[in-house]
Amino acid sequence: LKKIDAEGGPPRLLTGLKLEGKRTPRQEMAVKSGDSTVGEVSSGCLSPTLGEPIALAYVDRAQTEPGTKLSVDFGRKTAEAEVVKLPFYTPPKG
Repeated sequence: LKKIDAEGGPPRLLTGLKLEGKRTPRQEMAVKSGDSTVGEVSSGCLSPTLGEPIALAYVDRAQTEPGTKLSVDFGRKTAEAEVVKLPFYTPPKG
């Protein structure tokens, strides 16, 4: 743990992704930046509250800034994804 801390933290961080389209990401799907694999989906679903696909993924620390554009590899197709701040939903106040 001291070594990880000395290196600035873990190499990958748990990150929220919001995907375009209606395809639901699944565990172990690759997260890509261009042609490079930068992470892996740990879970995903079609959010009933947001009405769009979301995922949690472990992504390279350098790619975790909200607004970063990535993609999720579905095999023959990919879906555009955007890094979002967690939690995915903030309930209204009052």
